[in-house]
Amino acid sequence: MRKKNILLLNIICLVLISQAIAQNYDYNTANVCDTGSFGKSQDQVAYMCTHQALGSCQLQQAVQADGYSSFAEYGFGGYGSNPPSNYCCRCFQIQVQDGDAPAKDIIVQGINTGGDVNSNQFDLSMIAGGFGANNGCANKVFAWNGGAWDGRAGAAQYSQSAAGNWCSDPTSDNSRCQNAYSGGITKKSDCAKLPNNNLTQLCEYSFDSKWRTSNGNRDTIMKEVRCPAGLIKLSGCNRDDSSLPYPSGKLSASDPSVMRGKLTHMWDCCKPSCSWTANVLKANGTAVMSCDASGTNILGTNTSFQCTNFTCDPTCKTCSASNDANKCTSCNTGHYLSSNPGQCTACTPSLNCKECSDSSTCKTCQTGYTLQIDGSCKQPCDQSCKTCSTPQDATQCTSCNDGYYLSGSSVGTCSKCPSGCTSCTSNSNCLACSDNYVLISGSCQACNSPCLSCKTDTNTCTSCVKGYVLNGNICEATCDSTCKTCSKNQDATQCTSCNSGFYLDGTTVGSCVQCSQNCSSCTSKNSCQTCINNTILVSGQCLSCTSPCQTCQTSVTNCLSCVQGYTLNGNTCTPINTGDCHPSCQTCSRPNDQNSCTSCPTGYLVLGGNCQPCQSPCQNCSGNPNSCTSCIANYSLSGNTCVGSNQDQTQCHPSCKTCSVQYDQNACTSCFDGFLILGNGNCQPCQPPCQNCSGNPNNCTQCASGYAVQKGTCLKILNDNTQCDSTCQTCTLANNANACASCVSGFVLASDNSCQACQSPCQTCSGSTTSCLTCIASYNLQGNQCVPQLLATVSMNSSILKLSLMGLIAIFILLI
Repeated sequence: MRKKNILLLNIICLVLISQAIAQNYDYNTANVCDTGSFGKSQDQVAYMCTHQALGSCQLQQAVQADGYSSFAEYGFGGYGSNPPSNYCCRCFQIQVQDGDAPAKDIIVQGINTGGDVNSNQFDLSMIAGGFGANNGCANKVFAWNGGAWDGRAGAAQYSQSAAGNWCSDPTSDNSRCQNAYSGGITKKSDCAKLPNNNLTQLCEYSFDSKWRTSNGNRDTIMKEVRCPAGLIKLSGCNRDDSSLPYPSGKLSASDPSVMRGKLTHMWDCCKPSCSWTANVLKANGTAVMSCDASGTNILGTNTSFQCTNFTCDPTCKTCSASNDANKCTSCNTGHYLSSNPGQCTACTPSLNCKECSDSSTCKTCQTGYTLQIDGSCKQPCDQSCKTCSTPQDATQCTSCNDGYYLSGSSVGTCSKCPSGCTSCTSNSNCLACSDNYVLISGSCQACNSPCLSCKTDTNTCTSCVKGYVLNGNICEATCDSTCKTCSKNQDATQCTSCNSGFYLDGTTVGSCVQCSQNCSSCTSKNSCQTCINNTILVSGQCLSCTSPCQTCQTSVTNCLSCVQGYTLNGNTCTPINTGDCHPSCQTCSRPNDQNSCTSCPTGYLVLGGNCQPCQSPCQNCSGNPNSCTSCIANYSLSGNTCVGSNQDQTQCHPSCKTCSVQYDQNACTSCFDGFLILGNGNCQPCQPPCQNCSGNPNNCTQCASGYAVQKGTCLKILNDNTQCDSTCQTCTLANNANACASCVSGFVLASDNSCQACQSPCQTCSGSTTSCLTCIASYNLQGNQCVPQLLATVSMNSSILKLSLMGLIAIFILLI
């Protein structure tokens, strides 16, 4: 039985060692403040790392990289928790509440504790901050009394009554010392007595920044927060705190989530207690890194305060060493970092990158180029091409958009397919037809009335026009064409209801009489209910707006928009001043230049900078004058072509895209772009410069080029983006953080039109501040989240540990 117990202990030992290796920490390294450190070499004894001291170069870089440097600093130290076991790896934001408080808050992580650290007390680590109950500071770092010279514990452990004291002369006895058992150095001038300049600078910084004062026990408010990436990287200490918020600004005493606490300071040099296996397991996290007496020990060999004052090589934006092109840590625009630190190499010129991530991948493009899937930047094709061999050249298309064909074997222009043809290979060879047409020998031929649609030939009906019903493949007459419903087929005097634009001349049965001009629905000849063609309803009549009003409301002189050459002032149209746009333009980039139009009046489109008329029967067009987006009266849109409406055909009113009742403009179920359905079921145009709208014509959801949606209104984007707030890439109002149209890198556009910073560890984001596109250093993108690289290592090593444990247990069972 004794042999089995020894074997079991050996297995447990092997498991613990395997776990230590898997997490890259040696838990058996002796703590310098324990007697077990006697007789061991320096690389076998563990100390607290100096880069974890207040003001270190690494802490400064981390808080800047995480984006909190405007309101906070970073630090480490001991935390007194309740219960006591729950202190490792927790992070807090702390604000001193006295008359000599530091300008900033401090964001700290607890990596240590002690019996003299009370609940909600944080003992901030700073150089020469006092060593408490133990002193493990090696190699004459401090001239403490007793055995502090040899870097071992034992004699360096003092009771408070026999405290080691700070001496101006290391050879003197205690009678000449200032008591420094708890508080360490109490005067800034004493910092100069430290053994090297790095430690002196860190010590002086603690006084200059007001984190060390004559009051060593300071009142604070504090709030637990999610640990920032920079602190986790510098401690190695990580636990699941994803339910907590990241820091978002200076603390407020009125915040109900803050608590009262105390801030003290220390530096005992001992291996942090969160490096011990038992404490790590209690915290359900990863261990804190510790350091040996070489390199990053208390002597501060690799730690300095002045970490940002390098004179970087001109090729670097920031660097880790002066005048060294191989020590860049970030690059200027147009260059990428080969490694970190490393060289900054220019982006490949042929890719037309503005910013790049390596020699073959652009992140953003130069003006006039767009980012491709393969990471290159290319100029866009001419709008008539789908793909092209030469950008912005209508004669170099390699494929065409739907409804067009390539007039060339592999490269050429894109020409429109014949009427009724939605896909073709030439002007005489259609492949597919639009509704109301049938494909016969490569030609789209219109179905013969009363067929609405047909197959095989033009007389084999599959649906019928209004007034007819389908019987097999034949359309048979029902009501007279003037009726919507009737009491007797094919009798114009027996209508019981009428189509849109007509009224019933009778109480319940009679003829359908057309409404007056521009009236789309009426109850009698002189009692109109709704109007069309930019007319308004006045006393039952549809009246045209008085020029120069183009559209109006409530009266014919109350303008909503103006004809060419006029501009809207309130509800009145006044002539455009001499310094404004050319009369042919609606908006422009230069005054009085007909080739500088940026948008056009209804019925025109911008081509080569000037406004060209749409070809009739297009009412509006896009891309080219023959590509219709809406049609004039008695024409309807089929694809991007206006087709003549036959009054005998059953189809929607021209103003509708789809409808529930044929020929009824008040029965629209959907509208074309730039229109919306109002309560009476008809499609009304969005008010310029709205490109699309919702709810009412003035509530914009999309704007014309050169405008941006701002709280439902389209505002003109400023030509000079240097007037924008620093977070805006483009904007509609100068120096207004809530008038952004697009954002600079690292920010995302919010619903209030402000640009919000991406939440660390996101470097760039989309949609929200926490939906990452790219990550800061030491993080990897998983989905739209940035995950520390350490987690991937721990996950993989944990799998190895589980396999090792299973194997060892199996051996144990066999031996039993």
